[in-house]
Amino acid sequence: MFARVGFGVALLLACSSPEPQPQRPANPSCLAPPRPRSQIQLVRAFPELAFEQPVELVPTSDGAWWYVVERHGRIWRFANREAAAPELVLDLTPRIDTSGDDGLVALALHPAFATNGQIFVSYMQVGTMSPFEARVSRFVSSDGGASFDPSTEQTVLAIPQGLNVHANGALRFGPDGYLYAGFGDGSNPELGDADGHAQDTYSLHGKILRIDVDAGTPYAIPPDNPFCNGGGAPEVWAYGLRNPWRFSFDRETGELWAGDVGWAAWEEIDRIVPGGNYGWSVFEGPACLAPERCPDPALREPALYMFHDSARSIVVGHVYRGTANAALRGRLVFADFITGYIWAIDPQAPQPTPEVLEAGGRNLVSFAEDVAGELYVVDITSGTLWRLAPGDDPTAPPDVPSTLTATGCFDATGEPAAGLIPYNINWPFWSSGADKQRWLAIPDGARIGIDPDGNLSFPIGSVLVKQFALGDERLETRLLVRHDDGDWAGYTYAWRGDRSDADLVPLSASLTATPSSGGWWYLPRRTECLGCHTRAAGRTLGTQLAQLDRDTREALADFELFKVQLPGGPVVPHIADPETPLAERARAWLHANCANCHRPGSTGTGDMDLRYATTLPAMHICDRSPTRGALGIADARILAPGDPARSVLLARIRAEDSYRMPPVLTGFFTIDSEGAALVEAWIRTLPDCR
Repeated sequence: MFARVGFGVALLLACSSPEPQPQRPANPSCLAPPRPRSQIQLVRAFPELAFEQPVELVPTSDGAWWYVVERHGRIWRFANREAAAPELVLDLTPRIDTSGDDGLVALALHPAFATNGQIFVSYMQVGTMSPFEARVSRFVSSDGGASFDPSTEQTVLAIPQGLNVHANGALRFGPDGYLYAGFGDGSNPELGDADGHAQDTYSLHGKILRIDVDAGTPYAIPPDNPFCNGGGAPEVWAYGLRNPWRFSFDRETGELWAGDVGWAAWEEIDRIVPGGNYGWSVFEGPACLAPERCPDPALREPALYMFHDSARSIVVGHVYRGTANAALRGRLVFADFITGYIWAIDPQAPQPTPEVLEAGGRNLVSFAEDVAGELYVVDITSGTLWRLAPGDDPTAPPDVPSTLTATGCFDATGEPAAGLIPYNINWPFWSSGADKQRWLAIPDGARIGIDPDGNLSFPIGSVLVKQFALGDERLETRLLVRHDDGDWAGYTYAWRGDRSDADLVPLSASLTATPSSGGWWYLPRRTECLGCHTRAAGRTLGTQLAQLDRDTREALADFELFKVQLPGGPVVPHIADPETPLAERARAWLHANCANCHRPGSTGTGDMDLRYATTLPAMHICDRSPTRGALGIADARILAPGDPARSVLLARIRAEDSYRMPPVLTGFFTIDSEGAALVEAWIRTLPDCR
């Protein structure tokens, strides 16, 4: 059953008399459905525990303990029972570099951990011979795993890195007892594998390595490694990988499955075999990047590839071998870090089709498998741990209405229902020049809160509506719904040509519309919505106190929709106010278009903070070298004061390819030329970084 949410009659503000006071809307109209049915549900595991940017969860072989790895350098242990308190067992924070994508990213317990106390970790540190160094190190516990002395570190592998991005990856002991370690290509992420590392069999970049840590100093080469007798580095087990962030062994078959994080357009899952060449950077997914080499039969096809409209940072899990979720038995479970969606495939199918198991909303960074084969996931942003549990009947139809009128948000004439409350924001996100209208609806009797960052905090059951049009022609209407599990999800409805109704864009594919003015208009599917509507930005983006225009603030306050008195604070200037100083307008553009990802705790790379109220030094962009590529700009800076030509920030705004920021598929993919000119003019006026 759908839960109906109450709203009222249209907003009518008296002009001639202060009486009567406006009454809060109370007329039922817009539907707030529960989250669509799914085969699984995520249940909070160890709900009393939360960590700071956890990246991995590892069980002991007897199931008695769990170890949690935090990206900034700490490793914790807690007993496998409810209400267990975590114990800090190792703190490597002074040795860890987290200025890029990496940090302390992986942990593997030695197969004989119960007796030898050895663990192996993979991390990035500032190097001595090069800017950075990707390391795998051994530590030893003398008290059964309750603590590890940092002074026991033995460096096993040390790989120089020119950049601090996609270097370290997964670390696992295989069923053969050897240690497998993943490393990214170590090249400029925006130029692909420009240095050819991944295809160079003598390089350790872009590889999965296999070593014997129980022999040699600090390791020996297993005699059956593919390049043991020449032709490449003897440590190499497989190559041609861009960023094997996570991989896992099927506990029944021993097969090795890796997720290879993509570049411009494609994500991959690969079945890893000894000596296998997985194509990067000759191929990305099915796309040939080097035509002279693409016919090479030695290049292995991915088991699965997904375009970036579905997944943008793939996280492979495990082939499910537990018993709690019978329908998942034998299926490979994986997720996407950006959207949080979880899928499963039949790994033995010739052309597997991913099936959505659970809707997005969390930044899932890794999976764990307990001794019984049950699966867990780690959410790096909230710091929480989740267990995959059986969901609804998978044969039941979804609860999301298939047409816009069925939601109750629009009536049979195609007009917004009377109870929807219109709102406007000061500086909107660029959407290829489309006109946009916005409405909101909250349950009867509920109030809107305000979080510490100034984002409006809506009650469960709330619906935010945004409609896109070109002139009089409606293109799409998007609903952002806060479901009964407390998180948000987005749904796109494509308008019919006769404006009689709009149809739900299916989960399985994005669509395009063809405006009468020509061209085509991109319609996103729901898996894409939370890539921009990040948790750190409050999910709803435009509904921030700093963004709500004056009339909207006053109207919502008159209806007594806020829980508290509205606080003061910086307000983003209105886009149509020509009197606003140049610097404030430029920062407003960055706030609206970039700050959802580039802010503390969000999904953007590095430590940039592009929120409107952030001072220039605290934005961490001025006179800083780019860590994600210079786009061919000599002596590039993220922002070079007084020099737009050397500013990668501006070059990305104007890019017409995969380097473009923000990386959003919207409308006609047109560049905001006025916004770019505004940012350029601001950069030109900056004398320094103060």
